[in-house]
Amino acid sequence: MNRKLISTLFLMMLMAAIMLSASVARADILLTLNPATLSGYPGDTLTFNATITNTGPSEVFLNGITDNVSAPLTLDDSLFFTTPASLAAGDFWTGNLFTVTIPASAVPYFTGSGYVTLVGGADSSAQDVLSTQTFEVNVVPEPASMVLLGSGLSGLVGVIRRKRQK
Repeated sequence: MNRKLISTLFLMMLMAAIMLSASVARADILLTLNPATLSGYPGDTLTFNATITNTGPSEVFLNGITDNVSAPLTLDDSLFFTTPASLAAGDFWTGNLFTVTIPASAVPYFTGSGYVTLVGGADSSAQDVLSTQTFEVNVVPEPASMVLLGSGLSGLVGVIRRKRQK
């Protein structure tokens, strides 16, 4: 084949790829967790606060949320239903988005992680991924346990000192 025909075919394939890739316009949604890392004691329920901002040029519908969190933590995303159904261009919403429960049996100093993904789009049935945010949960020991451990260690130090003095 001659060079001109190859160049023409390449240009046609490139134009077809560009035209086929022009899919549904994506919204520019920014999801920010404030803060993205929370700490709690075994048995606590932590509430994550979020800001959802529409930085795009048109209205965006917030149709759902998908999420995941590492075991043994559990996530409840029912607070998502307090968000507005849609955000106009330039609008934002701030509020509680989901909760994570630390089971009473959780091991202190455990760090769990997860993510939340907002889905929606140009209408109320769209399921495009709008934004994803990761988060962490740190399990800290209960204060009572630390006091008990501290008093036990101080008693042990006292016994050792007394034996050394004799």
